[in-house]
Amino acid sequence: MPLIIVAAGWQQTQEPNTEPGMPPARQVLARAAQAMGGMELIESIKSIHTQSHLSVILVTGQIDTEAKINSWWMAPDKIKVHQISGTASTTYGSNGTTGWQTDGSDYEILDKTTVDNLKTYGCLHALTIRLQDHFQIAATTGAATIAGTDCYAISLSHPDSINDADSAFFSTSTGLLKALQMQHNPDGMESTTVTYLFDDWKTEQGLKLFRKVTVQQDGTTLNVDFLRISLNTVKPSQVSLPEKVQEKIQ
Repeated sequence: MPLIIVAAGWQQTQEPNTEPGMPPARQVLARAAQAMGGMELIESIKSIHTQSHLSVILVTGQIDTEAKINSWWMAPDKIKVHQISGTASTTYGSNGTTGWQTDGSDYEILDKTTVDNLKTYGCLHALTIRLQDHFQIAATTGAATIAGTDCYAISLSHPDSINDADSAFFSTSTGLLKALQMQHNPDGMESTTVTYLFDDWKTEQGLKLFRKVTVQQDGTTLNVDFLRISLNTVKPSQVSLPEKVQEKIQ
């Protein structure tokens, strides 16, 4: 767990396959940026710190896991995530090149795939305001109703992937991002669809951001409620490589 026509600050490659009668993807993205507060404000966000509560609900309806999470992101791709579940504590991080994790006793260097996923999904707020940094955005492929919300569907692809089945869904009424549907292909495992639903949008320092994310995969639901969101407060020391990690890679 990872755009050259310019429209209101969002970049994309081309748009040859937009569904007839649908607005161009660049128009949908420009409207989303405006709904969040405008590209000038979005581009001024250089770091994000969040505190959240996570719960994992099984297909039976039982709560499997609960955790408290702190995450620190700094542009363009530095990230640290600290998770506490019961008495267990795990911290993950990347300086943009090297990724690591620790349970407090030892440090492990992460492989490239894990680092890419951490940089992409470790801070969902950074992902949603900077989709163009992670995906190529091709075209508006049609309309869809997602969790009761009428949306425009935008096709996504990753520059390093042959998968073109990923999609972003933007509300036709508010313009805001409602959902991401991503195809994940774990090594040696069958492809699975992961859906991220974004709700409870509130304004933080002039920027409209979601306060709730619901992640659905194979009958399991993961709920993330954001208790605190701080913009442009992260210090470089909070996302730098720990000394023990530096020693391992020397």
